[in-house]
Amino acid sequence: MTTTFVGMKEFRQNMAKISADACKRMSRLVVLRKNKPMFSVVPLSDRERFEDELMLDLESAKADLAAGRTATLDQIEKKLGLA
Repeated sequence: MTTTFVGMKEFRQNMAKISADACKRMSRLVVLRKNKPMFSVVPLSDRERFEDELMLDLESAKADLAAGRTATLDQIEKKLGLA
């Protein structure tokens, strides 16, 4: 993974473009303030994005289950027009 350095002002003004470029190149960004590193931004791999989305979906499903928002297989089949 390569590292790209960017100034705070430039990062703030062009955040969308800079972050999209970094994701495309899988490049780590180090944001500088007065030529001193303040923080870094590292793009997630496809696997990490999938895992994050899966965890969010699981948390949502747990909340639905706890709140009683469930359906039987028969109800689902009817809704999908399979029964």
